Amino acid sequence: PESRDLVDRWKKSIEENLKTFIEGDQAVASFQEIRHNGDFSEFNVYIDPEKSTVWDTFYFLPLYLSGAYYQIFAGKDPDQLDVVVNYIDMNTKETVESGSYRAWMDNTEAEAAKKTEAENRRSAAEENAKPLSIGEMVSTENYELTLESVLITGDVMPSKPASFYQHYPADQGKKYVDLCFVYKNLEASAVGADEILSGSLLYCGRYKYRGTTAIEEKNRGSFGYANITSIDPLATEYLHYMFEIPETAAKSEGSLAATIFVNEEAYAVPVREGNPSYKEQPEGTAILKDSGTVKTGDMIAIPDICEFAVEYVNITDDVMPPKPADFYNHYEAAEGKTYVDLCVAYKSWKDSDVGADDVISGRLFFAEKYEYTSSVTIEEKSRGSFGYANITRIAPLMTEYLHLLFEVPDEVAVSDETISVNLRVSGKDYSFKAR
Repeated sequence: PESRDLVDRWKKSIEENLKTFIEGDQAVASFQEIRHNGDFSEFNVYIDPEKSTVWDTFYFLPLYLSGAYYQIFAGKDPDQLDVVVNYIDMNTKETVESGSYRAWMDNTEAEAAKKTEAENRRSAAEENAKPLSIGEMVSTENYELTLESVLITGDVMPSKPASFYQHYPADQGKKYVDLCFVYKNLEASAVGADEILSGSLLYCGRYKYRGTTAIEEKNRGSFGYANITSIDPLATEYLHYMFEIPETAAKSEGSLAATIFVNEEAYAVPVREGNPSYKEQPEGTAILKDSGTVKTGDMIAIPDICEFAVEYVNITDDVMPPKPADFYNHYEAAEGKTYVDLCVAYKSWKDSDVGADDVISGRLFFAEKYEYTSSVTIEEKSRGSFGYANITRIAPLMTEYLHLLFEVPDEVAVSDETISVNLRVSGKDYSFKAR
């Protein structure tokens, strides 16, 4: 009976979802009618070809999954089930496109296997990376590569700065490790400049950093954009592979070593030999705490995960970066509303980077009763603007400034009632009294 009830509820849910494809605000413009058989192993979607777009194929997947789950709940062997989706021209009744759950699953599994194989090859290549020192050239069938220079710097400059030039100043509290390569394309066709180099930088044999590519232009007088630049056959260009690291790592005695991939060949570039016994140390005033109350300025440590501190809380109708740059993003509240802005300094102690919007969230309570959820933004440009936390990564040992923004009615700002925030930081729960 319980299984039958689940099947019936899922059937009802599918029917309701199919209606949303045809009717209402979420309707798909080209979909005119959806028919299905009894066990949802086949869906025939009748479309208006004049309203059809390339996005219509995205609806194959929810139909696949709806039918597959129904059959599983009904007791069918998952390895034997299938769901076929046909898009049919409403006028001619001809099938214009068709797909199946089984083919999609087979393709997904093949892609996963292919990705795993590529990762295994890359790991093997990394373990056997060929040493590459300054001035040394390597030559393959597809390219010649020379390591011209290795620098640790606060500002990556072109080799021969022109009157006007593009450069890369590091943000506050950060430095760059800049590897400059001379690259000659020996392939028969052009290659994208940003598709040539990839790799990672390892600090103290543990903390891993990602890099990015820049390309010199104007006779080495400036930098261009590697993502829109191609290198022609037999052409020689100067590529910089840059890693942004904490200033503390740049100044420390810890080792720095880069692994650079060109195609599937890996090269080991020593940046700084360092002291093998050197270890980064947490903030001396940090308090070990995995729950409880925090106050403004308290540095809280979660071992091997992070350190964080609430820097300030501000109630404002316009959330501004602390040191506005010439051009900056800010957050202006809608009419009749205001923001409670909680700024948190967050230092990651993870071995690799983490998503900025994954490490913190919050719920605000006004007058111990009314609840509001947060959005998260992150400072950038040396605290001069705001970026997008959902597409920003926090690298190991980097301190970034995250803002929890709670949009609340104006009366919250002018009231004398309490404002408290339940913080969730790297999986741990804390409470903070904002007012």
